[in-house]
Amino acid sequence: MNRLRNHMAYLAGSMDDGREDGKVWRDILTPFLESMGVVVMNPYYKPLCSQTHSKEVLEDDKNFLEIRECLKNKDYDEVKRRFKQVRAIDLRLVDKADFLIAYLDFDKIMTGTMEEIFMANRQRKPVIILSSKPKNELPPWYFGAFPHEVFFETINEVQNYLAYINGVHEIDLLGNRWVFFDIPEKVTVITAIMDTTV
Repeated sequence: MNRLRNHMAYLAGSMDDGREDGKVWRDILTPFLESMGVVVMNPYYKPLCSQTHSKEVLEDDKNFLEIRECLKNKDYDEVKRRFKQVRAIDLRLVDKADFLIAYLDFDKIMTGTMEEIFMANRQRKPVIILSSKPKNELPPWYFGAFPHEVFFETINEVQNYLAYINGVHEIDLLGNRWVFFDIPEKVTVITAIMDTTV
């Protein structure tokens, strides 16, 4: 059984505050997800078509430093121009995702992350939360919004949960947040020849 094959996972979490920390957990989880056939959407490496999108909408180190320079110089119009595009693309990635994994580091500012996870939650998608705080110290609001069964404190716990979703015969669908479709590996197109004579 390999339920998660061809599913898309968006990796949400702070990127601007603690730039390198945001890369580490994503780089650890990505090979694990890919081993199950999951398509990983990492905002550090947006899978954008170079023919339709400018490189300035990427959230790579170069653009990060340019945005910081704009803020330092109080060039707020340029920050707005660029980040309106970044925000739109990241939210579109959330739209495309089948599920999210979000690292909530409560020592960091997580403005975009909050919008992403609550948007996915309104779409009834599974949002797996990896938290820097123990579960019993999370703000109660999270318990009102998300199933607490997907709150974890370690990457290993996240991996074990995803292995369960991927391979155990009977799973908890979390009130139908997990939805799986039987999509054939190879779609055969059948051309019907119709008799148009009267």
